[in-house]
Amino acid sequence: MKTDDLIKLLVADGPRPTVDTSRNVLWASALGALTAAVLLTFAIGARGDFKVAMYEWRFVAKFVVAAALVVAMSRAVLMLSRPDVTARRALMLVALPVGLLALALVGEMAAQPLATWSEWAMGTNFLVCLVTIPMLAVGPLVALLWVLRSSAPQSPQLLGGVAGALAGGIGAFFYAAHCTDDSPMFVAIWYTLAILILASIGALIGRRVLAW
Repeated sequence: MKTDDLIKLLVADGPRPTVDTSRNVLWASALGALTAAVLLTFAIGARGDFKVAMYEWRFVAKFVVAAALVVAMSRAVLMLSRPDVTARRALMLVALPVGLLALALVGEMAAQPLATWSEWAMGTNFLVCLVTIPMLAVGPLVALLWVLRSSAPQSPQLLGGVAGALAGGIGAFFYAAHCTDDSPMFVAIWYTLAILILASIGALIGRRVLAW
């Protein structure tokens, strides 16, 4: 039997007991966020000028973009956990965080001289970023992969990758409170790279543990 025929058969099958994937993903994300918050509070710490930085739009933009990624990838995870949803429909959701980041980049580039762009892009803590975001995202990723074992995705590898991106978004959200590099250029390069690392790890693990 071909895969497409099997998917159609599963979808056409009558009402049957199902796992509440949306609730499980919500709880897994919340538990993962809690672990990230604990690590931030007791192991990493927020930046010293947090209260002052809250009034700077670039600082706030980091949280907005990360939150948008979490929302978009949460929806994508729920969609991809079903056998009757195409990858294209789910991955179109990434347009939300990418669009917000693009707006922030335009604002930054319009305000800063071209000669300073490379300095803003490199920042001062890119290695810390590449290590800390994945560290904060480990808890969310483990929790998400655990609850998604009961799902029935067309592509376990893709679902694992999107779950990794969701976990990376959670890690990036909390890391933003510690990071002193607020430039959207820095975020676009280093935050994105860190999240892609999580997505790659999620895809590799998901290929095995999410197969059905």
